[in-house]
Amino acid sequence: RFYTLLDQGKYGEAWDIAMEPVWGSPGNVYRYQDSVFPETGAFSGWLDRESFIRREKDELGAGGYGIRLNNVTAVSLDQVEAPVFLTGSGISFEGMTAVRVTGHMLGACTIFGWKKDLLVIRVGTAYKVLLEGIKQERQFFYQSWFSDITKIKDLRNGG
Repeated sequence: RFYTLLDQGKYGEAWDIAMEPVWGSPGNVYRYQDSVFPETGAFSGWLDRESFIRREKDELGAGGYGIRLNNVTAVSLDQVEAPVFLTGSGISFEGMTAVRVTGHMLGACTIFGWKKDLLVIRVGTAYKVLLEGIKQERQFFYQSWFSDITKIKDLRNGG
């Protein structure tokens, strides 16, 4: 559902079912050319709703026009241990599972297949996708939510 909401540009609803750690000082604005990893700074809390929405509008455009996803599916994987920052974050969670999400992304005249392993935690009666809050240099945050991206077909040249 998280990915479907991104595709539809419903960033507030996507934030409602996700949690993303902030690495470094709260309120620090990372630029496109910056890389962000836990080594960039200590865990300083969770990304707030307005910052998430603003960032996704900048990265994916209003209404999600910057991304087109199809065939998004999820399957549960074996149980995993909680990341160290999560256990010291003050969040009380009752359960956690790993999920492999796969799908297709339509780019500018190209179809890509992708898959990503994510953690989903249960906080009270809600389930939350645990995002990593990281990004490579010269990459957007949302691009870290997809991995193993494979070009399937170039639509422009018919192959």
